[in-house]
Amino acid sequence: MIKILFLPLFIIYFTACSTHQEIDYAKQTDKKAFEQEDTYIMYALYAEEKHEFSAAAGLFEALYKNSAKKEYKYRELANYSLAGDYKTLLKKCKYYMKNEGNDFKVRRYEVLGLIATSQYKSAKAKVLSLIDETKAQEDYLLASEIYIKEKHYDTAIKYLESAYAINYNEDILDQMAVILYVNLDRKADAIAQLETHSRLRSCSKKICMRLASFYSKENNLEGMLETYLRLYESEPSDEVAEAIIRIYSYQNSREKLFKFLQKSRVRDAMLLQMYIEKKMYSKAAGLALELYKKEGDIVYLGQNAIFLYESSKDKSDKSMLKDVMSKLKKVIKNKPSPLFLNYLGYLMIEHDIQVKEGIKYVKSALKISPDSAFYLDSLAWGYYRINRCKEAKELMDKVVKVLGSDDKEVKKHINAIEKCLKEK
Repeated sequence: MIKILFLPLFIIYFTACSTHQEIDYAKQTDKKAFEQEDTYIMYALYAEEKHEFSAAAGLFEALYKNSAKKEYKYRELANYSLAGDYKTLLKKCKYYMKNEGNDFKVRRYEVLGLIATSQYKSAKAKVLSLIDETKAQEDYLLASEIYIKEKHYDTAIKYLESAYAINYNEDILDQMAVILYVNLDRKADAIAQLETHSRLRSCSKKICMRLASFYSKENNLEGMLETYLRLYESEPSDEVAEAIIRIYSYQNSREKLFKFLQKSRVRDAMLLQMYIEKKMYSKAAGLALELYKKEGDIVYLGQNAIFLYESSKDKSDKSMLKDVMSKLKKVIKNKPSPLFLNYLGYLMIEHDIQVKEGIKYVKSALKISPDSAFYLDSLAWGYYRINRCKEAKELMDKVVKVLGSDDKEVKKHINAIEKCLKEK
């Protein structure tokens, strides 16, 4: 369920004023209005930090009386709001307007106090008067707040639209979209507003995540995907990338997923598997080495060795074979996996490098996986290399029962072993 969360607007005003005021204080360090001004400021800010807002209001009131600097007056009123002392806030606003004349900021604090005390009729009259005079964004927002409190959402939307049109503020747009979607059930309008902003202005995280959440509720996967892709272009993040990967995986869009994984590099283990599936062994070797250096998992070093060999144009290259075998020996020393044991043994047998040692590696693999037709094939080939052709033939018969005789490698081994037997 989506809930509308409206922060009290005085917090927005207070935060905005706070930054400017502190800058003003810095500028005025050599122009103090009275001797204790810096001390009062320090205590007032400390009181705010401790959330002692009533005390802070009193200190800012004293600062204003002794300096006549308006920023202190506004800070005083803000602290009465934060303290929830709306009775005093309204009293002070009335006093300042009576004795100091028209002040838009003071009038806004008065409206805030009226809203907080549920005096909506009076608040409405005062804020509409403000809008006639200022056409300011904060006054449109105050008006919308009143109509939201009264659950007059259509009218609230009109004032929010006026506020949004001033500088296309995405926080205001987000509030509009939630009201349209949840309170007014104008789902298409909410999505259209967000889509327009995201395409013409920016696909910020706030806007596009909201848009994606609406598409999710509508079960619109394509809308979600397109939104996430736009967001990833403007603000790449692992969170968004994972969302894109989930959608591509659900849709079984393997090629699109593959391209995105190459671009984002957020799931390198998955990308490695796709390189392997596509027999892109050179890229698989490079990525496996990257993963080994980054994660320290010895399995990746083994994969790097295998794919270095598989991607080599010259399988008899001595330098390459030495590198591959050295890596595989390091791997099986730390992780005696049957896959790596067999691969190392088969390489040694195939390239006639210490064949008997290669056979030992294959036998070690078979101890772990005794029924593997691939490992039996490697052992048969090892026996053939040392001229034990009868034993090789017995093993190949087992291999054929499992793998058949159509495989190119199996066919090569069968022919060579049968020839050996005939010659004998």
